[in-house]
Amino acid sequence: MSRRNAVDDPRVVSALQSSVLLAAAAAVVQVVWRAAAQSRSARSAAALRQRWDGLGVDAQRTAIGMALVMAGLTNVAVTAASDHPAGWLWIAPPAIAASIGAVLLASSTSPRGRE
Repeated sequence: MSRRNAVDDPRVVSALQSSVLLAAAAAVVQVVWRAAAQSRSARSAAALRQRWDGLGVDAQRTAIGMALVMAGLTNVAVTAASDHPAGWLWIAPPAIAASIGAVLLASSTSPRGRE
């Protein structure tokens, strides 16, 4: 069975290219990309990403593990302190996150542990 190359129907392409709605959407996307390129927040995020990429895998694993453990513990503490405590099922997701974080922490070799 031979397979033909899929070719866009020129009528459909022409209709989409002349579409006012599509042109407006493309213009909005261009404005957003230009704004993002000039944004201080975008530059800060890029700098943070560059710093994160500069860390070693072990330091990244430790940071992610600490964040997951702290997020899980914070969620459990807030839930326990609530006037209307949730059932046990609402403790399961933060417990899973904290468990994954603990495994990441246990599997990383912290620089402090080498002293």
